[in-house]
Amino acid sequence: MKDRQWRTLVKDIQNQRCILMLGPGLSMVKGEPLTEAFSKHLVSELKEESIPFEQQAVANLPYIAQRFMTIPDIRRIDLEDEAITFFKEQTKEVPEIFQLLSKLPFHLVVNTTPDNFMQKALLEEGTQQAHFLHYNFKKDRDEKIPPFSSDEVLVYNLFGSIDDPESLIFTKKERVEFIKNVVRGNPPIPHKVISEFDDRKTYLFLGFNIEDWRFPLLLDSLQIENLNSGYAPDLENYPISNITKSFFEDCYRFRFVENKVLEFVKELVGRYQEEATEEKIASTPQKAKKMVVLYSDKDESYRDEFLKHLSELERNNYLEIWHKGKIEYGSDVEEMTTTKLEEAELVCCLMSADFLSSEKIFEFEMPIILERKKEGLKIFLTLIRSSDIEEGEWKNFPILPSNKNPVNSSFWNSTDDAYQQIVQDLKNNIFV
Repeated sequence: MKDRQWRTLVKDIQNQRCILMLGPGLSMVKGEPLTEAFSKHLVSELKEESIPFEQQAVANLPYIAQRFMTIPDIRRIDLEDEAITFFKEQTKEVPEIFQLLSKLPFHLVVNTTPDNFMQKALLEEGTQQAHFLHYNFKKDRDEKIPPFSSDEVLVYNLFGSIDDPESLIFTKKERVEFIKNVVRGNPPIPHKVISEFDDRKTYLFLGFNIEDWRFPLLLDSLQIENLNSGYAPDLENYPISNITKSFFEDCYRFRFVENKVLEFVKELVGRYQEEATEEKIASTPQKAKKMVVLYSDKDESYRDEFLKHLSELERNNYLEIWHKGKIEYGSDVEEMTTTKLEEAELVCCLMSADFLSSEKIFEFEMPIILERKKEGLKIFLTLIRSSDIEEGEWKNFPILPSNKNPVNSSFWNSTDDAYQQIVQDLKNNIFV
């Protein structure tokens, strides 16, 4: 995607013009979609009961569920019990992609898998109030839809919820019944939800197999006829033909993104946070925050590179930076350092093996900043060279960069990339 397209998508999210659509390929457990894993779980039951089935369709839940219902004396409620037990056991740990998505202020999220990953992620993130409702294709639940916005998101499980077993859709027959009931409006999808789907919105489709014939039916059930724009990143293991791409590009104004889904979401979250940080900085009164940089003498070259990347913040009066290299010849080093540390609002420690082995740092500087931490001093550990900071005084301090890869590691294409990430993480911590 071009920078302009990224900026447009971020702006649409900020202005409640983007609806997040979660597909079954997003809810992964042990490397496979949750619904496919459940289908294979049911297969084991079929084998035990000697029920025949097509071997090539073990991951096809509608088919396998239909075969499961042919077990003698089996009831629909037995299938529900199997699903509830399986889903609750397999959804204890929230996948990374949902944790990332919870950081974005979507006002409406439509989930097409009966899991609660998004619900758990939003509750763990705690940045928004969230409401969780679902559609029951068998009866009108007559629920009052609460107001939803970027501060109060609604997650709507279209294909039911494990909290309401009757609402779950398993078999092919039930899928047909779902489509018929949605089209007839009996029961209807709440008007407040349907009314959000209009030609002024942007739609972000994540985790969908676009080649599946049921995907256009999903669009029809939500009365999506002509998108303002829709984004669909690549879903691994589900390639899209050029014919299908052409159809959705022509009929629905889709934009197929070459990034893999997780890569795409990481990029989106990063760009959104950067935009939010820049807006926050722009609206912040320009009283410079006083920052001290602590380092080992052997790491002066890293200090100089770090300061270059902070120069814009310093030039625009967001930071006032001091380090011992600014001490004039003949001045009392300890007195000047003590004064600056007592005035500081932020301290960045450039972490390396030499920093950790410095007696001067541990005997003189560390006691001062640890005492000042009790007063609200922010201390950041900046990883410039590989070092062990998982124990002792260091284990509870924020680490820069947030991915914990040192500047000198092979993870980075260049040291500039590392420092840019450190500065962005620092801005996120200071100004947001």
